[in-house]
Amino acid sequence: MATIMIIDDEPILLSNIAQLLEYEGFTVLVSVDGEDVLETIFERPIDLVLCDMLMHTISGFQILQAVREKPETAHLPFVFVTAVKWDPEVETGATGYLFKPFTNDELLEVVHQQLGT
Repeated sequence: MATIMIIDDEPILLSNIAQLLEYEGFTVLVSVDGEDVLETIFERPIDLVLCDMLMHTISGFQILQAVREKPETAHLPFVFVTAVKWDPEVETGATGYLFKPFTNDELLEVVHQQLGT
């Protein structure tokens, strides 16, 4: 099954998403501090990143930029999970968006769409 990295500075939301995805059979890696996550993404095989857009120490945009700069991870599906409302047609480099609040079904739909499953 696919490995999903979840990055969010809200521990309760992070835990809830992780539990749901683990229940669905995914391998889940989590980070509440975006600074340490790049090392993990670059060192481990990851199939999908779900990332909050605005965090305290590093933004989701900065993480996405670093991921896109490396040839090994440039293709990695990257979904912003955010409460920030904007026109999703604006190009950010992300492959998808999930706007908070969302349902479990909406989360799973985005995950399966991104993984092609």
